[in-house]
Amino acid sequence: MIRALLSSLLLLAVAACDKPVGEGEGEGEGEGEGEGEGEPGEGDDLVGPDSDVTVNDGVEPCDHPNLWPYSVVSTKRPMRVHFRKSDELAVARTLVGHLDEAWAVEVDTLGMPPPYTDEFGPTSFACGQDGRIDVFMIKGLEAAFVDVIASIEDTPIDDYSPYMVIDPFGVYGGDYLRPTTFHEFHHMTQAVLDWSDATNVYEMSATFVEEAVADDHDWEFTLEDLVAHPDWSIDRDDEYETNFMYAHALYLIFLQHHFFDGDISFFVDMWKGLAGEPDYQDSLNVLLAPHGTTFAQTVPRYARWLAYMGVDDDMHFPRGSFYPAIPRRSVDSGTVTVSPMMLGSAYLELQTTALVSLVGDVPAGYAVVVQQVPGASADGDVLQLPVAVNAGKTLVVTVVPVGDYDINDHRDDATFDVRLRFTP
Repeated sequence: MIRALLSSLLLLAVAACDKPVGEGEGEGEGEGEGEGEGEPGEGDDLVGPDSDVTVNDGVEPCDHPNLWPYSVVSTKRPMRVHFRKSDELAVARTLVGHLDEAWAVEVDTLGMPPPYTDEFGPTSFACGQDGRIDVFMIKGLEAAFVDVIASIEDTPIDDYSPYMVIDPFGVYGGDYLRPTTFHEFHHMTQAVLDWSDATNVYEMSATFVEEAVADDHDWEFTLEDLVAHPDWSIDRDDEYETNFMYAHALYLIFLQHHFFDGDISFFVDMWKGLAGEPDYQDSLNVLLAPHGTTFAQTVPRYARWLAYMGVDDDMHFPRGSFYPAIPRRSVDSGTVTVSPMMLGSAYLELQTTALVSLVGDVPAGYAVVVQQVPGASADGDVLQLPVAVNAGKTLVVTVVPVGDYDINDHRDDATFDVRLRFTP
């Protein structure tokens, strides 16, 4: 979601990074252990009265501090959680604990940069009563997102001070509150490096953090939207109509296990490579160069891995047996047309042994990669058409760019009609 934020200090174009739409697994009670629980700390504001004013996502919390009469602070990190009713104190302290843990893991251990505070002078704060990073709880909002409040003027990159809005009582509460906090905290670290890259990288990255850093698998419900749209480009921004962008955390899991031996340091390096003008695909191209490939060239291999979703094996996704399988279109003979986007794929299941050939020309600047799964002696083969394919095989048909690919110049939602002839 993109929305404009008019603060008391600056007029900015702001990217709001929402959590996935759909069903969370939390019970909505917001209970749990956290490092922030315990006695009031120095800096806590626990003097009421409660606020009964209705708050929705159109309210800019930094402009209306009176709507959040209570707050608790982390004793370990420069963060303050604001809440509206006294009976929300326990949840606020649990949230502080999750924020402390997310900071410790993502910043102190992995090496992501710490999010900026919003102090611009001894008594000048972009949001709240001090320079701490502000987190606002809104019961009933059923959302969680990060926005930015002020740019960092003395740096050459697109970096900002962030704040967070979260509803820890509904679908993002209970057992889901911790991974939600990790997800949103990652958006805060992104604001230090680049706040104007392609939308999909923010969501696939923050969702990857839920899996690889928070060790939580609740995000996997988003995969239903991936298997529903395998023909969409991996880098498509569907403007949050579905969970498609979140589901492609799977692409980062693929990179982690196929190219980087399970190590997630590549992920931090990717983000650090975004500072300045490069986009995330440029950054990945640098990291993939020692492996002899590029972002665009990895997409057919990734599409092959997706064919093994729902299969219990030890060659692909560690949790692939829990994932939904991508539906195959059944074919036997004749001419079949599939219409994926560039960097999207179609999945066919051959019912009869047949000679497979490509009909017609491919538009200039593009190529069609056809793979058979499983392969003759491995998980899959890239086919040189025409070629005979045995019954029972899955064909993965992917449209790829020829030559250099830049998301800023080449990304659109155009589809490509690919015609394949099957001759028994």
